[in-house]
Amino acid sequence: MNLKRFRNDLKMSQLELAAVTGISHNFINNIENERKWPSVKTIAKLVRALNVEPYHFFMPEAKWNIDGADFFKKELSDSIALVVKEQCDRYIKSEP
Repeated sequence: MNLKRFRNDLKMSQLELAAVTGISHNFINNIENERKWPSVKTIAKLVRALNVEPYHFFMPEAKWNIDGADFFKKELSDSIALVVKEQCDRYIKSEP
């Protein structure tokens, strides 16, 4: 649900997101419709394309309000954020 929210906020179609990330349009559609679960590598590609933090994809609907992600970030422990970042850094090579 959050993937679709971020994509729509940028007024980006699934095809446009697919072109930017190298992820197939069908796979993006399957993620948005909860038929597939993205890998860490896929999440990292989406994070870069949508300019969001990895944990934003896992925020429940109830946590989105006028403050957006900042509201949830206050509740997220630093250790969890660090683990997510380390995993992204470990498995995803930064593009030059």
